[in-house]
Amino acid sequence: MQVSAKEDLQSFKKVLFEYPKEYEKLQSKISFIDNEINDLLHFLELGNLKAEQLGRLAEELQKATRKRRELKDRENELRKITYFIDSLNIQSNTVNKINNLIHRSSTLENERKNRNYKPRVRKDYEWMLNKV
Repeated sequence: MQVSAKEDLQSFKKVLFEYPKEYEKLQSKISFIDNEINDLLHFLELGNLKAEQLGRLAEELQKATRKRRELKDRENELRKITYFIDSLNIQSNTVNKINNLIHRSSTLENERKNRNYKPRVRKDYEWMLNKV
C-alpha cells in the first residue's frame, strides 16, 4: 500500500518539531537517572550495609544503569537529528505551512474519494456512474 502525502507530511512534521522536544525530555530523564545512580553509589560507599542490602542496592544500580543506557542510545540518535534540524534555520511559521499542506492533502484525498462526473454528451450511459 502506498503512503499518502498527508502521512509523509505528518512524519516530516514530527521529525522537525517533535524530535527536538523529545531530545530535551531525554536529557532531563538522563540527568534524573544520573542523580539516582549517584545516590546508589554513595549508599554503597558510605552505608553500613549487610549482604542482603548490598545485593538489593546492586540490583537497583543495575536497573538504573541499564535504563540510562537505553535513554542515552535514543538521545544519541536524536542529538544528530536535532543538530541537523538546527542547521536548517527553520522559520517559526514553518509548522503552520506544513499544517496547511496536511490540510490541503486531506482535502484532495476526500475529493478523490467523492469524485463525480456529469456526462456532457453521452447521457445514455450516465446510469453507470450513479453510486448506490
